[in-house]
Amino acid sequence: MQPLPQQGQGDVTFCKADCSDVESLIQPNTKLILVESPGSILYEVIDLPKLCKIAHAHNIPVAIDNTYSSGYLYNPLKLGADISVIAATKYLSGHSDVTMGVVVCNEKEWKNFDKLPEALGFTTSPDDCYLVLRGMRTLAVRMNQIEKNTDEVVAYLQTRPEIKTIFYPKLPTHPNHDIFMRDYKGASGMLTIEFADGYTKEDAVKFTDALKYFACGASWGGYESLATVTVPPRTATDWSKRGPFVRFHIGLEDAQDLIEDLGQALDKISHK
Repeated sequence: MQPLPQQGQGDVTFCKADCSDVESLIQPNTKLILVESPGSILYEVIDLPKLCKIAHAHNIPVAIDNTYSSGYLYNPLKLGADISVIAATKYLSGHSDVTMGVVVCNEKEWKNFDKLPEALGFTTSPDDCYLVLRGMRTLAVRMNQIEKNTDEVVAYLQTRPEIKTIFYPKLPTHPNHDIFMRDYKGASGMLTIEFADGYTKEDAVKFTDALKYFACGASWGGYESLATVTVPPRTATDWSKRGPFVRFHIGLEDAQDLIEDLGQALDKISHK
């Protein structure tokens, strides 16, 4: 095994999305381990307590993007993380009408953030704060219904021959499913499908264009369902020979309406 190149100030080393290789990548000047769980698009699940134990043994803080769960389904600071970052634009707002972010940290790391917003001029308007607080009042109700809808959609998608893989952490076949069930209160509305062999990106585009109840958008977490053709942004793991992929956010529409919509769009590209 070749030795790792020494990092300079500001250098970044990318690990696998499930952090299974992170211990081998730690270097003397590593200052932070930044992760996301579940990972974007493919929903890789991290064993966060194990990761934090490794990081803290080297006196390295762990920061995690917790937007998927928005603090309702998952509490990373209780599992050992030092910093949790949430896009309040998504589930906390819940209505796709705010751009806002939240940083939550433990007492040790708070000293690095205490005066930073003031020094850098970060501000959030009172109106945006009000809208996020308004959204948080219905967070539990929305998240519970979105999970129920998503479970029904996933159950239907499992019956379709056009689909090879469904990436959804609640599925027993999903990598690290046991860790997800151990640490998470539930799943959000995010899922991704990989089409079966023989289907092309053009088929995926035709499929999404045929959807009637799913809007095309990247900033999920509102009340509406979304679908977008995508490519997993991975460098530490090669996904170039897989796909095509479509990422969904399942919203608060009637689940049967969504299922019927998916069915008619899949019928339009079916190779049967």
